[in-house]
Amino acid sequence: MPYVEIIGILGSILVLLAMTVKSSTTKGNITMRIINIVGSIIFVAYGFMISAYSTAFMNIAATFVNGFFIYKLVSGFNKETN
Repeated sequence: MPYVEIIGILGSILVLLAMTVKSSTTKGNITMRIINIVGSIIFVAYGFMISAYSTAFMNIAATFVNGFFIYKLVSGFNKETN
């Protein structure tokens, strides 16, 4: 199996693993998003390696979206004040 395919499989496993993390708590949500970011970054590399630019760009966007939600969770951006 070529190393490029191994990289793609690793990215798939990480994104799939992120879907299994319990995300009903803040810690679980952050953990899920971090695993998803790592998987997406691997998919970006894989996409460029096989010239699948739509895959690479979609995963770049997913990385930024997950990063934004981590920022919101960590900074308390969406907490209501009394």
